[in-house]
Amino acid sequence: MEHPGIARLWDAGRTQDGQPFFAMELVRGEPITTFCQAGSLGLHERLALFVAVCEAVQHAHEKGVLHRDLKPSNLLAFGSVGDCTVKIIDFGIAKALEVTLGDEPATGPLTSLHQTVGTPGYMSPEQSAWGVTVVDTRSDLYALGVVLYELLTGFTPLQIERRARDESQHWPVARDISPPSKRAGPLLQTSNQRRDLDAIIMKALEIDPQRRYASAAALAEDLQRHLRDEPVLAGAASWTYVMEKFARRHRPLVISGTIALLSVVAGLAVSTVLFSRNSTPTPRWSKRSAISSTR
Repeated sequence: MEHPGIARLWDAGRTQDGQPFFAMELVRGEPITTFCQAGSLGLHERLALFVAVCEAVQHAHEKGVLHRDLKPSNLLAFGSVGDCTVKIIDFGIAKALEVTLGDEPATGPLTSLHQTVGTPGYMSPEQSAWGVTVVDTRSDLYALGVVLYELLTGFTPLQIERRARDESQHWPVARDISPPSKRAGPLLQTSNQRRDLDAIIMKALEIDPQRRYASAAALAEDLQRHLRDEPVLAGAASWTYVMEKFARRHRPLVISGTIALLSVVAGLAVSTVLFSRNSTPTPRWSKRSAISSTR
């Protein structure tokens, strides 16, 4: 993998006594959530940084690598506000994908029976399921949804219920995921932001992999559509929503058009009033009627 958002692998091999090793780029950064919080990054900056993460994940998938452990501590950010960089580290439990990424999500070998791989709270439901299951690129998409949720709210979305198959194994189960707007605080200030980001994140967090984004690139594109004030693809678009987006993208044009329209309406109203006054006949009073009225 050769991408500025992925820590570089410098070397790999075996020591003289047969121990395998690999040497990776040293990344001096902080977990992406800690970095954003410490730097008081705004919503636009956080989303832009997260889009960079999606682009790096997309590169890994295209190279046939499924990370399987995406979480803030494996997404290290560094730099200054306005000039931030993020790198993905720790491919220790990554899995090779067997199918080249195309229109359908790339799939890999079956995960072993009763083998849970990943970090509870971030791994997808299919990663923690009992039995033989196929884990594909959409598992990383689910983890990205969790990270984005935490990036905007400060909390992970999952309430973990522990249930034991035997005395030594515990399996996490996701329950009752609330939309991020209910926990986001001041970051999501407008109804437009809440509606868009709720739809995007909840699509990434779908329990059914088929209902998630098909790729990290698709998730990044929907976030960029939100940043450009275009209708996002995650939710149903009503005509009022589309018109609102148009108005936000073309605010000067809409304002000037509204002023012009109001001017025309005001001019027509004034003209109508003046015309009605001028067209009203003036009453004529005869001398007889005047005398009769005085009596």
